[in-house]
Order: sequence, then structure tokens, then C-alpha cells
Amino acid sequence: MDGSNPFIKLEVWLKVSYFLIYIPLLIGLFRLKKLSPLQVRILVIVGLSFLNDTLTYVLRIRVEPNLWVYHVFVPVLIWAMYRVYVMSLTSFSINLMRWILGLVVLFSILNTLFLQSMDIFNSNAIVASGILFILLSLLYFYELIGQKKAQDYRITPMMWFNIGVLLHYSGTMVLFFFVNSLREQSVDIMLASWVLNMVFTGVLIGFYSTALWVKQQT
Repeated sequence: MDGSNPFIKLEVWLKVSYFLIYIPLLIGLFRLKKLSPLQVRILVIVGLSFLNDTLTYVLRIRVEPNLWVYHVFVPVLIWAMYRVYVMSLTSFSINLMRWILGLVVLFSILNTLFLQSMDIFNSNAIVASGILFILLSLLYFYELIGQKKAQDYRITPMMWFNIGVLLHYSGTMVLFFFVNSLREQSVDIMLASWVLNMVFTGVLIGFYSTALWVKQQT
């Protein structure tokens, strides 16, 4: 096998991206007794991501179907994200997003039943959930602008978490729509999109780690 083969290099980067999730997970477990209730909910998201990445990786190396994992992971992740944002949004925003969240979860289930079955990558549900997470992050920033209480956002876990969510999902959404808009998708373009996707994942994990490391401001 040629070591210069780009697919071999991609495989190496994929393995690295799978293990990146260990960083915030270990930070969260190390600081478990010192975590605020919000940080515990962030740690739940990290734990779910760890389970998703681990299970898909194990099934992949065992050459067994693993796409069904994403069908289960998406609605569970939506619930976990809501649990985080519900602690930082006003009641009006919470009620609004509860309806939107319910519709996205329903769409995710219907998508699995009628459009993209368990053996197909559920890109429709992932895009819908990504748009939902972007809306949640923007809504948080919108409400933040209207707050009169001064805070040091450098030590506010929700700020770090929210920035990571916005950068990651907006980046992956733009990348997804750009790649799918191309009439011809060469090997180089597909490899570049995978690498960029892993970069966005690394950014998200970095912000997750920071959100779990900083001490909650009281």
C-alpha cells in the first residue's frame, strides 16, 4: 500500500478525530464534583458524543452497519441540547424553541421511517438539527445583548459552549450545502470536505473542553 495515498492519510485523521472527544470527557470527569448543574448537562452531551463516536467506530472496524447509530443519536442529542439551553433562555424563548424542537424530532423520526431508513445516512435529520442548534445559539446571543447584568464571559461556561455550537454547526452547514451544490465532486473535493469537517469538530471539542474547565460564575 502506498503511504502517500490520500485515503490512508484521511483514515489517520479520522482515527484522531474519534479520540478527540476523550479530552472534554476526561476534563469533565476530573472536575465532576466541581461542575455546576449547567456543566453537568454539557458533560452529558460530551458523553453522548463519546458513545456515538465509539459505537460507530467499533462497528466500522468490525465491518458492520453503523449508520443506524446516527438515527438514534440525532433525536437524543436534540433533547440534550435543549436541556442545556433551557437553563439560559427566557420562558418565551423556551416555549418557542420547545415547539420547534418537537417538530425537528418528529421530522427526524418520520425521515427514518419514510425517507432515509436505518441503513442510509440520515443527512436530512442532521441538517435539520444543525439549523436548530444554530437558531438556539443565536437566540442565546440575542437575549445576552438585552441583559443589563455585567458578567465576565471569559469564565461563563455557557458562553464558551454556545460559541462552539455556533462555529461548528454554521461551518458544517455551509460546507454541506457547498459540497452538495457542486455538479462534479472529485476525490480531492470530498477529501477536503472531510478534513474541514474534522477541523470544525476539533473546534467544537475545544470549546466543550473550555466550558467544562472554567469555574462557573455565580
